[in-house]
Amino acid sequence: MTGKGRLSPETASSAASSQLIEENLRNVGPSASKRPHTSPPRSPSSTIDNAAIGATSVQAHSHGTINVDPDSNPKQHCRRLRRTDYLFLQACVGVVDNNPTAVEAYLSSGGNPTRQLTRDEVSILNRASAFDVGLTLVHLAIRFKREDLLATMLSFEVTGHPVKRPPSQVCPDLSADIRKEIALSLRQRKGDFPCYFVTDILTFILPEIEFLPSVVRTQLFDELLDQDVQKELEQESQIINWSIEIGNTLGGRLFALWNRTAGDCLLDSALQATWGVFDTDGTLRRALGDSLNEGGERRPIIVYGVKFIKSFRGENLGYARFQGVYLPLLWEQSFCWKTPIALGYTRGHFSALVPIGTESEDNLGAGANLNTSDDTQTVYLPLTDYEGKLLPVHFITPLEVGTEEKLLNDWLDCCSTPGGLMVAQQIHHKKRPVLIGQMVEEWLQRYRRIAQQL
Repeated sequence: MTGKGRLSPETASSAASSQLIEENLRNVGPSASKRPHTSPPRSPSSTIDNAAIGATSVQAHSHGTINVDPDSNPKQHCRRLRRTDYLFLQACVGVVDNNPTAVEAYLSSGGNPTRQLTRDEVSILNRASAFDVGLTLVHLAIRFKREDLLATMLSFEVTGHPVKRPPSQVCPDLSADIRKEIALSLRQRKGDFPCYFVTDILTFILPEIEFLPSVVRTQLFDELLDQDVQKELEQESQIINWSIEIGNTLGGRLFALWNRTAGDCLLDSALQATWGVFDTDGTLRRALGDSLNEGGERRPIIVYGVKFIKSFRGENLGYARFQGVYLPLLWEQSFCWKTPIALGYTRGHFSALVPIGTESEDNLGAGANLNTSDDTQTVYLPLTDYEGKLLPVHFITPLEVGTEEKLLNDWLDCCSTPGGLMVAQQIHHKKRPVLIGQMVEEWLQRYRRIAQQL
């Protein structure tokens, strides 16, 4: 809804296409079922199961043609066609009307973008100027010059993986405004270490998504996360989310956001973990990239990384040595923030690791001195590996070796879980900054619309 009593353009278009299909089902006469089936066959996976659409007097042929009993209730057919076949018809109308939500709902359900329209489907759609027997969604996208939709469909067809759609790419204008806000907050430190730093300290967290159907949540994760990184850190090696207590009981599971391979992946991952955006146009790279590499970040960074660097054949080439805690030791401690960000490291690439927010007012505790404000959510980041060994603390002096636990307590808000794990507290404010909140909401609205299509 875009306002009281008003539908958004995509929702209105989707509703109109549903009404159109239902109306056309009423108009399909006996002749539709008696025409010879001359259209090219579809793949076996698109065949309609007779039990799913009901045992009508006109049977569905093996190649998947939709046949409608003219004497039956058309609304009943609409309900029974709400699987892949009904979504396919809506997707066809969606291409013509430039409604990406309908197309994405079909593709996310496992639909094939090269599925061909049959004669009966063309009759149901009842728009001779747009639909012809044998056309596919790809053909329709080319005919009506829907370049964005075409790119989406070809990505599904060629790679078998969905296009990545993080919030900053779904909302490019808001993302650009956020980068401008970051640039305006830049200041340069005086003295022997004149690095740049940002005056606003933020930590990005994903919104609550439990209300979405499981199929839509799966699509959201496929389009948002780097599933290869997630698998490597979580399953192949017990690097993140190894603690059931932290991941499940305390809601501290971490998710690896997809990161670009172009540009500075360390800077991009840090920006994603804080502001939720990439440095797409490179405006922040010179100022923040050098500062980040030289230790100019005013907050701790925890890197959860693979132990070995591997070749493309999976052979161990050497130790990675990136995992550990990086403290802002070049700054005065009083000038720094104790809430850390988390990054993942795999195969020469950094990724932001972020949790999911919760709408619950309960702020689960993991020890003493916890922030229990209703305006914040606390996430707990383990400071040990799955074997219980303290994470390395990098760039400390020889005199500080052996005092790592004290350093961690000095620079972070540390505590122990009820199970005895040493963790750092990552504080999130539930009320996001305006621009970031708008970006996340606009991005999430897309998945709400897809859920409404199912």
